[in-house]
Amino acid sequence: MKPDPNFPDRPTHPDFDKLSKVIIGLDLLAKQGQGFDEIMVDAVDPASLLYMMDQRIRRAMLSSASASEIVMAIYLDAFALGYHYAKEKE
Repeated sequence: MKPDPNFPDRPTHPDFDKLSKVIIGLDLLAKQGQGFDEIMVDAVDPASLLYMMDQRIRRAMLSSASASEIVMAIYLDAFALGYHYAKEKE
């Protein structure tokens, strides 16, 4: 992947392409009006995930970090959880 002059800091690693394709796909589903249950169907029990999200966010909010750092930590935590949950589910 060649660097895009409009976004010089954007990674050119193949993982970025994969992540971007997934995000674009999820955004499209949301734009088409699909809700949480429809997007997450067969992926995980919604009540379990919502409880986990609430608990992780509550803990993150106890931090003295900046808002940006907290959001980045939550995003990383969610990505790691998803990755390891998928491996556990195999």
